[in-house]
Amino acid sequence: MSVIATAMPRLKSVELGYNQLMRLSSDSIKPYPPLHSLNLDSNSLSDWDHICSSLSVYDRFCIFFFDLTSPPDTYPMESDVISLQHLVLTSNVIETIPFPNEQQQNCSLSSIQYLSLSENRIASWSSLDALSIWIPNLKSLSIRGNPLLKGVWLYHHHPSCPECEPTTICSRYQ
Repeated sequence: MSVIATAMPRLKSVELGYNQLMRLSSDSIKPYPPLHSLNLDSNSLSDWDHICSSLSVYDRFCIFFFDLTSPPDTYPMESDVISLQHLVLTSNVIETIPFPNEQQQNCSLSSIQYLSLSENRIASWSSLDALSIWIPNLKSLSIRGNPLLKGVWLYHHHPSCPECEPTTICSRYQ
């Protein structure tokens, strides 16, 4: 992935689905161009620690794209920082998301806001607890089709639906 990203410095979105990837590049070639969206769906990725350490180079990325010798008033504003915000890991073989150890605390993907882990093999709610540490600013999570949701009834309430009440399942979702 780093070869693609460095060869195309204006690239903002990369689609690498359906490539039978088992591991991501973890080389230290820098600078990486800032990616906004990465789709790795339908591969064979399984090692959460490796995924995070490989993608951490795209987190809160701007330092390599401005000159530190320039006057401070020319530095990018927080709103100008481009970082990896959308990550799709749908249909891989991720089974667990462990809690990060001390060295991995610095490998968080704090810029990611939208994550899809649908159709993986996640079977434990503790994996989702750990996810909140790895990706603390997550706004949207898709986890459909994982074993942890088998047999779980989720109640859904639509305020605009007259037959919905907070403790019932709307007939539209049964």
